[in-house]
Amino acid sequence: MSDSENLIGIDLGGTGSRFVLMSGEGLVHTRLTLRTPILRDPENSVQFILDAIRTIGGASKIRGVGIGATGPIDPEGIIRNPDTLAAFSNFDFVGALSHQLGLPVHIDNDAVTAALAEYRFGAGKNSRSLLLVTLGTGIGSCLLIEGKPFRGGDGWHPEGGHLDIGRLDEACYCGRASCWEASASRQSLQRIATQKTNRKVDSIIELDHLTKLSLDQDSIALSVFEEYGIRVGEGLANLLGIYRPTDVVIGGGGARYFDQFAPAALTYLEKVRSWIPDFTFQATQLDDFGGAMGAATLVPTGL
Repeated sequence: MSDSENLIGIDLGGTGSRFVLMSGEGLVHTRLTLRTPILRDPENSVQFILDAIRTIGGASKIRGVGIGATGPIDPEGIIRNPDTLAAFSNFDFVGALSHQLGLPVHIDNDAVTAALAEYRFGAGKNSRSLLLVTLGTGIGSCLLIEGKPFRGGDGWHPEGGHLDIGRLDEACYCGRASCWEASASRQSLQRIATQKTNRKVDSIIELDHLTKLSLDQDSIALSVFEEYGIRVGEGLANLLGIYRPTDVVIGGGGARYFDQFAPAALTYLEKVRSWIPDFTFQATQLDDFGGAMGAATLVPTGL
């Protein structure tokens, strides 16, 4: 790969999207964050990505584009997520973008690209068996074995966020009333905080305030993160029992509160120690652009 050639990495999320211009060696030159379109309009959705690429790419020579998107994504690269990514679902978004750019475009589940970023550049660097769990608008998960993502027999990526954890009071758009995503996403942390504090907690600023209170041993703040940690542990126990990874990394917006909820999650997991493996447990070492960096590695470069 020529030193003059760069990569575009895109983390296409349900709420916001992040873009990076990155060298083949992993050096990020430019970053951009934009609010993700909501309305389904294929032409405008493709144009949104084109405009962002032109903004961060400038006059740079681009080798290709990698995209991590909230799934499901079928084996043909079509996003099948009308619930949280309607603007980009159920049409050949990748093909249309590649045609407009005249460049190869690669796509995968955003949990995969986040895991690849941790494996290449972050907390799971060179892990033999890495489980990455993203706690964001929803919950994503990916198992990398020697750096390669585990796939289902049909080629689809597993949806670990929709495992049943037995809670019956958190209805999910997936059709279940007890799935992990509805119970332990970052948005669920906000709901727990709202219930326990008797006031609406709907922003990172307010969650950060609760973090400060927990450091001062405020009982309500501590109970918020304890409850959340238990919920994270409930789903994590299932994935640990199924996949038996050596390393677990928590990413997504919820990772911001890892130090607050991790003790409760680990305490819960001690209860099931007899049937889960020994594992390391840590938060991402990357910032909010890690997923976009991982997406850039989808472009074949020898990275």
